[in-house]
Amino acid sequence: MTSIRSDEDTFLPASDNITIGSSTNLATPSTSRINQAQKKRKTMDSNDSDTRPNKISDRNIAKFKVLKKLNIQLTRTQHHLEYLHYCTNTRTIPRSLRVNITPQVPIISSTLQIKWEEAQLNFGHNLTELLIEYWDTRKSSLLQEISNIKNFN
Repeated sequence: MTSIRSDEDTFLPASDNITIGSSTNLATPSTSRINQAQKKRKTMDSNDSDTRPNKISDRNIAKFKVLKKLNIQLTRTQHHLEYLHYCTNTRTIPRSLRVNITPQVPIISSTLQIKWEEAQLNFGHNLTELLIEYWDTRKSSLLQEISNIKNFN
């Protein structure tokens, strides 16, 4: 008794009394189809070795990790800069930089109130400009570090 292989790569039990060449109503796979499946498997196996990415050598693992870390920091820095530039272009102040201080005087005149609000607004814009300067220098230092590591052999 021989068992026949089905399309799902499972064996039919030999106890079903299916023999090769018997006159049963079950369809048996043709030999050409089996040969095609085997050829397909062989070509897939040979293509896997060609399409695999190159392995990182042991000496470059540390370099790769440092570059990955620096690129993450660079991306975060660029996002900070983009948001701060957006805030300056729209003349808004980031929520974390808003100052809400009231003057410690018994009677607040309208002129004092207007000047006070203008000072707070200007203060927020000045803080935003300071942060833009910081993130610009941070971005340039990260780019310099990345180029140094890439150029280092």
